[in-house]
Amino acid sequence: MSTHSRKLLKVKEYMMKYIINMKKRFYILVALLCICSLSLGAKTETSSIYPGIFCNSDTANVQPVCKIIKTQIDNGLEYINYKYESLFGGAQNISVIEADTRYYTFGIADFGGRRKTSEMGVELGAVAAVNGSFFDKAGGSVTYFQIDGKMLDTTEIGRIYNLLDGAVKVKNGKLKIIDWNPMVERRYRNKSERSAVSGNYSKGQRGTSVLVAPPILVKNGKKTNPSMVQGLSTKQHPRTVVYMKKGKVGFMVIDGRSKDNAIGMTMEQMQEFLLNVLKVETAINLDGGGSSTLWVKGSDTKGVILNMPCDNGKFDNNGERAVGNGLFIFKKKR
Repeated sequence: MSTHSRKLLKVKEYMMKYIINMKKRFYILVALLCICSLSLGAKTETSSIYPGIFCNSDTANVQPVCKIIKTQIDNGLEYINYKYESLFGGAQNISVIEADTRYYTFGIADFGGRRKTSEMGVELGAVAAVNGSFFDKAGGSVTYFQIDGKMLDTTEIGRIYNLLDGAVKVKNGKLKIIDWNPMVERRYRNKSERSAVSGNYSKGQRGTSVLVAPPILVKNGKKTNPSMVQGLSTKQHPRTVVYMKKGKVGFMVIDGRSKDNAIGMTMEQMQEFLLNVLKVETAINLDGGGSSTLWVKGSDTKGVILNMPCDNGKFDNNGERAVGNGLFIFKKKR
């Protein structure tokens, strides 16, 4: 073999080794990229659960630590619990029931006087329940209240009167959040009074229940600018909310008045949570404080209280308060 041929052979061998090494490096690089992409995907998925929610005391761009537990109660009925170590200045405990409107209907009820939300849910045969709107010592509503077209209470003029911009309406089992003002209330009162005199309900009223529960927090996927009452709206308290989004109705209770476990939220903080975490389309505030209770049907006759009602001054589920009225979820009959 000539000298020239031997040189060519060595060049070919060198090129083959170089190509093999390059292939190895390429596969190693691909493997590393895959590992990195999986790690980055997990981080993105975790942090994307609660974008844009920061405590005033938190460092900018640091996401709050949150533990989320999801439980499928039944087909189309889900329970979600959010536990934040620090959100809006302290610990938060938020309980949510979401019902798919294809499988569930809704109702508003009171039993005369004051009853516990869980007791009303059991007696009605509901699958879930939440406390309703503001009431007096005797259990009567202090806002307009109508059951199946019959007017039970009208709005009292007081410190919440200027907050009256929305109501929960249920007609034939379908729930809506509607606008409300004194003129709208007058129309409903006139219809109900005419029906009481004639003994016949006008078309469109039968099966219609209305509970005025101010203020509306989210409308058409955007934050509203509700009238604020100092203390009631601007301090952190336990809260109850009803919301709607993409074929679902949600009942949400935010616990509070427990420094180490749940501090509660202001109206504005609720708006942030509803928009950034739950992605709701419409939401309305209900009665909060010691009234806030979220109940679900369980294996025993009493069912389960999912949140930690604060009326007993403890962070447990034994502090349920008797309230004036409630909202309920029922499974559709096939």
